[in-house]
Amino acid sequence: MALFIATPLKPAERAAIQAGEAWHFSKARPDQVVVSRLPGGGPDAPNARIHLTAPSGWQLDFWKFIRDATVWDPQTFASAERGKYLYFFLGEPGTWTRRMNVQKAPLTVRIRGADMLLAVPSGRLFYRSADKVIVVRGDYEGPAMLDPPPP
Repeated sequence: MALFIATPLKPAERAAIQAGEAWHFSKARPDQVVVSRLPGGGPDAPNARIHLTAPSGWQLDFWKFIRDATVWDPQTFASAERGKYLYFFLGEPGTWTRRMNVQKAPLTVRIRGADMLLAVPSGRLFYRSADKVIVVRGDYEGPAMLDPPPP
């Protein structure tokens, strides 16, 4: 059962994130998340500074409530951000994972793990080993690679 709970980062998980890439699928359009466009670079270089807003916490949506309730967050009842989480896959998810978790999300957001660790305080990061999911309490603001690219 503990495998299906997102827990605060352990050193090995932090190292895996540092070396990897976080993938998030959003129903937002690029113009809804872009703070600023970053100058060109290669295909793995950030093309935008973005602001992803975590949905409001403890919604009546059954699956969101279950997903959020499995985050082992000591601040979940003490924080104004309780139940406000963003979810990322560590690395590109496979076809089955996409089909089960990502319905009609037109925007793919990729964040280098090192950039995520710099942008998000460690107390707001959690990891669920069962499906290699990174959970961020609250919003994410920082560099990212958007597909489609920013306007």
